[in-house]
Amino acid sequence: RPAHALCRNCGVVVYCGRGCQVSHWKYHKRFCKKSEDPSPKQTQLTRRGSVGLANLGNTCYMNSAVQCLSHVYPLTRHFISSSYEAELNTDNCLGSDKAAVAKEWAALLKELWFGGKARTECNSLKRAIDGFKEDFRGYAQHDAMELVQAMVDSLHEDLNRVLKKEYVEIPDAGDRPDEVVAQENWDLHLKRNNSIVTDHMTGLLKSTVTCPQCETDWRKFDPVNTLEIELPLQSFKPLEVTLVRRFESASDVCPPMTYGISVERTTTMNDVRRQIAKLSGIEVDRLEIWETYQNVLFQRFAPNELAFKLVKTDIIVATEVEPDLPLRVFMANRQGPYQHPKGPREKPIHQHFGVPLLLSVDPSWTIRELKEHACIQMSAWFGVTDSETTRCAFQFKVAQLWLGRRGEDFSPFDEEKFVTG
Repeated sequence: RPAHALCRNCGVVVYCGRGCQVSHWKYHKRFCKKSEDPSPKQTQLTRRGSVGLANLGNTCYMNSAVQCLSHVYPLTRHFISSSYEAELNTDNCLGSDKAAVAKEWAALLKELWFGGKARTECNSLKRAIDGFKEDFRGYAQHDAMELVQAMVDSLHEDLNRVLKKEYVEIPDAGDRPDEVVAQENWDLHLKRNNSIVTDHMTGLLKSTVTCPQCETDWRKFDPVNTLEIELPLQSFKPLEVTLVRRFESASDVCPPMTYGISVERTTTMNDVRRQIAKLSGIEVDRLEIWETYQNVLFQRFAPNELAFKLVKTDIIVATEVEPDLPLRVFMANRQGPYQHPKGPREKPIHQHFGVPLLLSVDPSWTIRELKEHACIQMSAWFGVTDSETTRCAFQFKVAQLWLGRRGEDFSPFDEEKFVTG
């Protein structure tokens, strides 16, 4: 709207009308006659609609509905400018008691758009809605869309300009064009319903019914102010899997490779393994799929587990294993020894880094052989050669192969002992 009302005290703030200026005075008087009033802008002192709503007890559905309706700008502008006061219909039996919902909604909108608090409460609006719609009494969970519909209906009836509704009869459409029938239905609707909600939030929805016997069509245009649509469900999603190959010597290594695949709702982890095998050329029975979180093993997937539940942030790893070596060992990378928590409420500091290794181990190996095999597999990440694998553990701050359970102070094992020992 064109601005034409200027604050006479400070001469700084310009309003769209006298009503808007009166509504804003409560928040403007603190800054009047100062260099600048921050209230028309979104600052730390005035939020301009970006205000949180306190949960009164299972009222998250209500907060969502309030935030949505608060940003219907033509409707909000009508309330914060106090233009609604001239249209209050306090005698409408279809509205709230003495238009309480409209009054409390206007008060809340002014706090949201003119006030300086980062969080506010809507207790008064909750009580007004409870009085208008008994279904929302108490503090049980409800559907946000149902509350939006109830609030729109209440605001419409509280501000309905038709004080006495006359009886109207909707004629049949017949063979007349849709434009003529729609305009006729709209004119009849305005004889009983005319408000700011009708001006900006009401339309006509055409419905057609065909008789299966005579194939006659009946057309009807119903007024609606909310329209529910079904959002399409995503039938597939992308999934990234990091492949780590198995090597016999450091001279044969290649860095890990990330593959992007598409999974559907019925895709299992066994299907994921087949796709990775097809892309990499590795046999299916030589692949194991697992997930790492915070640089340690998080979970191993069952073959029939669905892959669609995984999200984009999950780190999925496919490791090539040796089926003839039955023992599997997960080795996490950590710099320095295990650090105990200093207090009973503090967590231990693990300092893990990188992606853990999944090793195929022969039970007859010694600890030294296991250590050498681990260094070869680590060379895929760090790019060392055969001659450097013997000092790999020291070069990358892995001073010893420490065996034990997570969360305990590890002790080094004798490298001449067997792994199964």
